[in-house]
Amino acid sequence: MLYLAEVKRQSKGFIGGAKTKLKLLACQRNDQSWTAVSSEEMLPTEEASHLGEGALVTVHLGANRQIQGKPEQAGAKVVGLLQSFSSLLEKSKTQQAEVEQWKQSLSYQAQELSRREMEMEANLEQFEQMAEEKEQIEQQRQQVNSSQEELQKLKQGLEDERTEIEGAWEHLRTEQQRLAEKQSSVLDEAQTNEIQELISRLESAATPTESLAEQLNLALEVMNRQQANLDHHRQQLEQQRADAQQKSAEADQQGEELQQLRQAFQEAQVSLEEAKRALQSQEHTLARKRDSANLLALQLQTQEQLRESLSDLVSGSCPSQQVDVEKLENMLLGELQETVENLQRDWKKLLPFVNDQEEELASQRQSVEELQEKLQVVSDQERPSVEKELAEEQDRYRFLEQTLVGQRRSIQERKEVLNQHLRVLRRRQGFVELEMETSAIDLESILAQSEAQQNQTKEELQKLENQIGEVKLSVEQSQAQVQQQADEQATRQNQLRELEESWQQTQASALQLGSRVSVYEKNLQQWQEHCEEVRQKLEAVAQQMNRITESGNHQLQILTQLQQAVSSLKGSPEMAG
Repeated sequence: MLYLAEVKRQSKGFIGGAKTKLKLLACQRNDQSWTAVSSEEMLPTEEASHLGEGALVTVHLGANRQIQGKPEQAGAKVVGLLQSFSSLLEKSKTQQAEVEQWKQSLSYQAQELSRREMEMEANLEQFEQMAEEKEQIEQQRQQVNSSQEELQKLKQGLEDERTEIEGAWEHLRTEQQRLAEKQSSVLDEAQTNEIQELISRLESAATPTESLAEQLNLALEVMNRQQANLDHHRQQLEQQRADAQQKSAEADQQGEELQQLRQAFQEAQVSLEEAKRALQSQEHTLARKRDSANLLALQLQTQEQLRESLSDLVSGSCPSQQVDVEKLENMLLGELQETVENLQRDWKKLLPFVNDQEEELASQRQSVEELQEKLQVVSDQERPSVEKELAEEQDRYRFLEQTLVGQRRSIQERKEVLNQHLRVLRRRQGFVELEMETSAIDLESILAQSEAQQNQTKEELQKLENQIGEVKLSVEQSQAQVQQQADEQATRQNQLRELEESWQQTQASALQLGSRVSVYEKNLQQWQEHCEEVRQKLEAVAQQMNRITESGNHQLQILTQLQQAVSSLKGSPEMAG
């Protein structure tokens, strides 16, 4: 299993060495995830003796908790894991933002569905009301049809009675002619009785028209009520027509307001985009100055490290690990020589590794400088990706530099111990070493130049930081202004959406009212035409019935006169004889 471990040193030996152990920090699971190791387990190893205190390595442990293979530097792997974690964190934030957008979208869709459902319910109620009114109109139409059928029956009855009366009158006229032919003669009793019977038949055939007139009047009253109902519905139609026109006017007015608000929204959006571009330009300027400040800070840090190194050389600092010179003087010469050879071998073994780390650090510094130069000329679209890459490379550089500090100290300590052993060995072998007295003077001159360059860099950095403060203040003011414009634009957008929804509702209501008025007017027109047709027929029947009544009255008068004439003939002396 793969583990992440930290290099620890314990119990220094008599020649300045130390036992190297690895402290397990975390282990990798089968799913490539990492879990912290809770125990303080330490594993001894000599494979990591060339690494500095606190260096991070990766090791493979077998089932018996033994190290398998050689420990490997974990710096690059840790940086990669941190980069992966940062990418996952950014991806998680992006997904969270998408989830919030989906929530808002679903909420808006739910509101829209609720609004449409309410509109459908309102339309359904209107349709049901129109269906009820249509049913009422249909019932009234059926009543009119029933009245018309009844009038047709009355008319047919009148026609039948008229035919019967005409037949009786024809028979009466025949008898009158016979009577006129026999005026000179005397009527006998049989003829008189026959004439009386004909007169009685004519009188009985004259059907009274009072009941027919009453039914006709009832039918006319029904038609008058229907007409009054029609007039009432026509008033409602005019009211609904006025409401539809008012709704249409409101929709037109809201449409004009909506157009004006859209134009204002577009103009404000253009202004907002210009402000955003200006802010983006200021942010780019601020980013470039910050990049320059980071570069100066990195340069200042390098100068500080160089100054410290030169200062240590000038001051002739003592080695951190003291060697027991007296013990070396008393040690056998062969044993001392073997110890020196071991120290030389360890130092030469560690030196290439440190040199490789130095080269890697230099290469990393060059990568950072190249990205900083690229950031000065990169386009706005590529700038975010370059800034992200620069931040990752800077993190990698700082991590490598911190790792190399301990390794530099370790190799310096080993070199100092080796030099002390070499001086004792050469002195015992009879060699005399010449000291370079002038080197300190040269180093002091270099140190002074380094301090002067460092002070100049500090002044440039301070000046640049002041400029950054000014640009940052300007950026903050621009951000506040852009945020205010964005808030106002969001308010306008909400107003625009609300007004658009209101306009759509008003327009839909106007269309519904217009359609309802059109259907209502069509039904009323058909109803009015039908009522007019029935009224004309009823008036025609009334006129015919009036003529029949007048004719019947005239016939009754004639029958009365005829009855009187027959009675006078019957009572004459001739009839008596």
